[in-house]
Amino acid sequence: DVLFLLVQAGADGNGADGNGTALKTAIRAGRNDLLVGIMLCERKPAPQTLDEGVVIAFSENIPVGLQDRMHLMEILLSNGARGPGSDSTLMKIARQMVAQPESTLETVLSNIMELLIRFGASIDYENAAALKLCVSKTRIDLLDILLGAKTLDPNLASAAFSMIDIKATPAEKLEIGSRLLARGAYG
Repeated sequence: DVLFLLVQAGADGNGADGNGTALKTAIRAGRNDLLVGIMLCERKPAPQTLDEGVVIAFSENIPVGLQDRMHLMEILLSNGARGPGSDSTLMKIARQMVAQPESTLETVLSNIMELLIRFGASIDYENAAALKLCVSKTRIDLLDILLGAKTLDPNLASAAFSMIDIKATPAEKLEIGSRLLARGAYG
């Protein structure tokens, strides 16, 4: 009720301090309802603040499960979260999925990865480290998600080509190679 009144009164989604303290507190509390209310403010939180929120939602110890974290992240991303926080979160998810294949969390993590890609997280982050990791571990399923990104630097696609695991089967090498070539790999 108080939040609704603040929104009606023209509250600033960045808060009085300009750092999005209320937004970050809502995320840490796992409160989708408060987060949506903050997004309704006349002056929406800055993309950088929303991006910081993505990191909090995924990385910090908050009192909600992974599925609820995904919902928090979806609110942030659909309202403009962009930047290194979202990009680094994509990398963290790739690392986690490669380190723990067949995890019970794999479906939710894949969904979060797809969400990040859909809303513009960069696979070029850290010289396409997530892409190279998935290529080197022959994770074609994750590679397909990452290659759904709007952009990929052809130089980085080419660098990823050299990361194909020599122990991969010829069919896997062909699948990975053709996907990278389709995205601009050369040389």
